[in-house]
Amino acid sequence: MTLRTVVLATAILSTMSCGEPDRIVLLTCPSPDGASKAIFWVYSAGPAAGVVDYFLNVVPADRSTSSVLESNGSDDQRTAVMDMGGGGSVHLTWLSSKRLLVEYPEDASLRDTSPGWPVGATGVPGLRVVYRGSDAIPDYSDSTCESGTSSRP
Repeated sequence: MTLRTVVLATAILSTMSCGEPDRIVLLTCPSPDGASKAIFWVYSAGPAAGVVDYFLNVVPADRSTSSVLESNGSDDQRTAVMDMGGGGSVHLTWLSSKRLLVEYPEDASLRDTSPGWPVGATGVPGLRVVYRGSDAIPDYSDSTCESGTSSRP
């Protein structure tokens, strides 16, 4: 178990015990041309609900990450390209500045995905996302960015 996994698990458990929602950025991955960025993050809330969801948003590079987390999908600027339950890590690979490969744990459940065709992500016209389940990605391993520059919070 990596230190990152322990920190994430502790944050989720402490959030669930006190009932306050929490949003934690796991990975930020800029596109090769630097015009946009993919943000992979976790939302956890409440002991009663026990909600833990993972989101992937793609936004213009100049949009603040905090504004994406605060909107939690409630703003009119649709940027989410994936909502995942039952997983905890992804491998992101920018195949080009407008094509993103998302590999996720094979046993995770994906919601709100748009495989292969242009995604209606506000501010990132022509974005295409390809999703691939993989048994080589264990849940709660480190998320990675395979192309361009990755940054960890």
